[in-house]
Amino acid sequence: MRHALFSMSLLAAICSSAIPASAQERSDFQQVGYSQAFDETSDDAVDFDDFVVPDPRYDWELSDGPADINELFAPPDFEHYFQADVLWLARIHSADTPVSIVLPGNQVVLTAKDASQTDMFRPGALLTLGRRFDQVSAVELTFFGFNNWKNSSQVTGAANLSIPGTLANITQDYIFADRMQIDYVSSLYNVEGNYTQTISGLQLLTGFRYIRLNESFNLQSEVDVLDSTSNYLVRAKNNLIGGQLGVGFSSQWDRLTVDLLGKFGVFANVAEQNTLMKDLNDTFIRRNFQDHVVATSVLGEAGINGSFRVFDWLFIRGGYRFIWINNVALAPDQLNFTDAPGSGQSVDPHGYLYLHGGNVGAEVRW
Repeated sequence: MRHALFSMSLLAAICSSAIPASAQERSDFQQVGYSQAFDETSDDAVDFDDFVVPDPRYDWELSDGPADINELFAPPDFEHYFQADVLWLARIHSADTPVSIVLPGNQVVLTAKDASQTDMFRPGALLTLGRRFDQVSAVELTFFGFNNWKNSSQVTGAANLSIPGTLANITQDYIFADRMQIDYVSSLYNVEGNYTQTISGLQLLTGFRYIRLNESFNLQSEVDVLDSTSNYLVRAKNNLIGGQLGVGFSSQWDRLTVDLLGKFGVFANVAEQNTLMKDLNDTFIRRNFQDHVVATSVLGEAGINGSFRVFDWLFIRGGYRFIWINNVALAPDQLNFTDAPGSGQSVDPHGYLYLHGGNVGAEVRW
């Protein structure tokens, strides 16, 4: 009995001492976890930043990722730039239209190809003015032109030269002639405005473009026995207006930068031809026609350009480009030597023109 009473007394003492301790622990937990305000200055305060792991997708200092988006659209290092180059362009187009034959036999002795402008490099100007909005985007206005090509050819006979076709039969100075000469002249002008974006070396471009191609082809015939000289002159004009898209790539090695750029555009070509054929020592007009048509032309351009930084504001430039245009009216293609009604009155806008050439110049930034 005494043993039982002693055991019960010992058990009651242990429980009475454990209950206050448990209550105290709950009170401390509630004060710290729920009731007590968080004090950052307290020594016991937990700094949760110690448990934050930086994400390399957003902390560019800890990764090799691209520049921060805020840096891409930050103010540019320079706001304006101006490029001035000398551009040497050569044409490739060989019109094979016969313009003179020998009588009798109708052997062709002179064609438009004899006055071809193929591989004749002619200098012109290439100018670009641009404005950058940030590190990515810019607008620029580009002009090139003043390239003029001219070539001539002549054939001499003994009152036995004639133009081909039935047209010669109703003329005086274009049959039984002693000399025939052809002169082929052309010029080119280009204006374009573009918006560009360049990110990590990739350049995208969109804009509008206008191209003016002027041509003239003159056939002069001389008859010695009549002391008479007459001219058959054909002019062709092309006005190409349309939009274009482009894509390019840029790489930089220290002071040297190399750019590749391709452009593609679809244009409405307002093509026009004027025909003026005179006879009887240029005193009688046999043909005086004018016509125009709207054709759809496609242009493709590809070029490479390199620039070397001399100072932060001055660069030396050089490059090469290729341009191809279809559905244009070329002057030799407008010649018509038939005597049918309406001959020589319409425009033939189905020619093509291929241009290539290099440029050298400088760029200024400010």
